Amino acid sequence: MLDCGQPTNFSFTFPQYEEKLLTDDTDVRMTLWCPIADLLAIAHKGGSLSICRNGVHTVWSWLGEADVMSMAWRPDGKELAVGFESGLVRVFNMALPYPSSTIVWRSISQGISITSLNWNDYDSVASKEKLPFGIDPLVLSPNLVLPEISSLITAPSELGIDARNVSEGELDSELPDETHQIDILTICDSEGNIHFCASGRYFASTIPLLAHGLQDAVVLQSVVSSDLQSMSLMAKARIEGTTTETIAEQDAETLCWVIIDTSILNQRASQLANIAKKSFHIRACLKYISICNDALAKQYRGIAGLSSSNLKKFEQVLLDHEESNATPIVEFLGLLATGMTSQPLHYYLEQVLTEQQIRKWEKEANAGFQSMLRIICEYIQPACDRLLCLLNDLNAYSRWRENYDDLVSEGLTCTAISLVGAFHGRYQELIVALKKTSESFQEFIAWARYMVQHVVDPGSTGRSACSRPLLIVDFLENSLISDRISNFFVMNESASFEPFLPSVNFGDQPFLPPAYPFRFKLPLSLPSDIHRPSLFEFLDKLNQTIEEIFATPAQSLQRHLKVVKCFPLCPYEGIEHQGKTPLYGSINRNTTVRIITEVQN
Repeated sequence: MLDCGQPTNFSFTFPQYEEKLLTDDTDVRMTLWCPIADLLAIAHKGGSLSICRNGVHTVWSWLGEADVMSMAWRPDGKELAVGFESGLVRVFNMALPYPSSTIVWRSISQGISITSLNWNDYDSVASKEKLPFGIDPLVLSPNLVLPEISSLITAPSELGIDARNVSEGELDSELPDETHQIDILTICDSEGNIHFCASGRYFASTIPLLAHGLQDAVVLQSVVSSDLQSMSLMAKARIEGTTTETIAEQDAETLCWVIIDTSILNQRASQLANIAKKSFHIRACLKYISICNDALAKQYRGIAGLSSSNLKKFEQVLLDHEESNATPIVEFLGLLATGMTSQPLHYYLEQVLTEQQIRKWEKEANAGFQSMLRIICEYIQPACDRLLCLLNDLNAYSRWRENYDDLVSEGLTCTAISLVGAFHGRYQELIVALKKTSESFQEFIAWARYMVQHVVDPGSTGRSACSRPLLIVDFLENSLISDRISNFFVMNESASFEPFLPSVNFGDQPFLPPAYPFRFKLPLSLPSDIHRPSLFEFLDKLNQTIEEIFATPAQSLQRHLKVVKCFPLCPYEGIEHQGKTPLYGSINRNTTVRIITEVQN
């Protein structure tokens, strides 16, 4: 027998702890004390989690989607990482009096559980230089630069943005305070993969034990050194290359002590901290833009719905009058040209499109136009400018090869910068289209109001108010019958990003050019017959490029992570938990377990 962990029987030291929290009917699976605060995390069977203060009083409880397999406190006690049998890792915010969690890791395959978690912090010796006097490391925080989502305007109509449905909590923008300090969350799963996440959220790298001769490996317990130089773990696995007498012995699992060289994490700690910080900023900025873009699309759908509703009513009037060959555009253009109304159009203006309906249409559409313009100018465009600054910092990292080597791809950062520039220009196109549509709509509404009054009471109207008929024709053709704004929000299969991605390569230049190195091809400067991607397509492409940028460090670091030594200890037969039911999963530091082995004489 091998004993691991610490006993949970505190009868003589903490009697209230056992009497109130560890009773027979609680079915406690594991417990873990916070390293710096008087907080206790208790995981129960069935996936429930409780946080207790003073070892007795429950602060909050939470029911998870699967059994808790492992837990780890952040070294400063501000967060708790919890690994589940379903392969999820959630990080709980301990600053709140209620459960609030973020999914930071999700296993790519079903049936993979989280078997062990470790959370270590490290202060890089190579980056002890203090920041220049007067510079706040959080001065560029998105929450300080960009308007709050909750301050999005609510127009006095059903087109307004309901800010209650959007909260700042949706923006995961918690950042490390110092770039030379980094904490690493180590996640071990049941397939023998060990994942490293900087600051608990930014995926840094993975080392698969299968690639180092350990088959069907399951990590039972892991420990990372305080300087991130090495990692040792206890695992059950089948070791390749062992000479055994029988097939049964070849398939038998062995309890192993594995030592892994993680010195690359120590060497790249400062760089990882900087990249992780940029990752948080950039992803928060993209999520901010995405939320605002969704609000923009909601406004557009409201405006388009108003025009579509009135058009369908006129089409129904034509069908009721058995005018199957007539179309709304022909009827309106005929009225504009001659001033004469057909019988269906006369009925529509008199009975359907009343003065009250015109006022409602005008009020709600104008509110929608103003909301869209304000969202673009006050929310989205500043966020795009902020995103360009952040990507420019990443581009500087990619060019500083002596320090960052191949951790950041210069080509991908240039592509992302070009995409943001074109994305910004696409919003400029939308502003032009909105102003033009709003102007033609105002002219159409004035003309429609005059025609309704003329039909209802011919003697009450004077000369026609149609001073700019071309604007009315423009609205009928591009806003009522068709929609010039739809291409900004509707996917276009024939659209391509190639016109917006100029080739930018400064790798051969020994120094930065005096001017800003990027020249954007804005959509306004391209021919009108080129199909532009929608705003959502731009956002998807930009998110994809950003994910590729931040996946590069993981590929670079993985080449340096390696298993130094594997010590087979003895045959493995399972785990017995406090003399109760056998377990075949993880070991927790605060749980008494016995690893059942066959000791050979």
